[in-house]
Amino acid sequence: MAEGISPAFPFPGVETDRRLARVIRHDDRVPRRELRPGQVWLIGVPLNLLLAVPCAYPVAFAMLAAQVIAGELGWGEVDPTLVDDGAEIVIGLGVVSALFAGLVVFGVNALVTSRAPGLRAGGYWIAVALLIVVPAVLYWTVLR
Repeated sequence: MAEGISPAFPFPGVETDRRLARVIRHDDRVPRRELRPGQVWLIGVPLNLLLAVPCAYPVAFAMLAAQVIAGELGWGEVDPTLVDDGAEIVIGLGVVSALFAGLVVFGVNALVTSRAPGLRAGGYWIAVALLIVVPAVLYWTVLR
């Protein structure tokens, strides 16, 4: 057998289990990759436009909830069949789906923004909210 090659690990230069574990394990000597703010925007805008597609339904549920709540408070007209047919169940499911979608959007964007220490987070998070909500509202009110 060639020198430096163990039968358990047929890779040149890997001699023992301990050495392989040291190669695979993340240690503190490896610097974490940081992104520039421009790179975060180049990743974030298309990413959030893609996330807006599955988030269209939670936004529609939120619009329905706002319409029913405004009608109950006397601020607007609500179709009586909407309330009679069980809008509270749909609104309840909408709240759950909106919370789930919000956690997914927040988690994915937090992964991207944590790599950019120079990013101005306030403007980015406002843009995230607009990139998620505006296409859905346009779809449900104008395009549909």
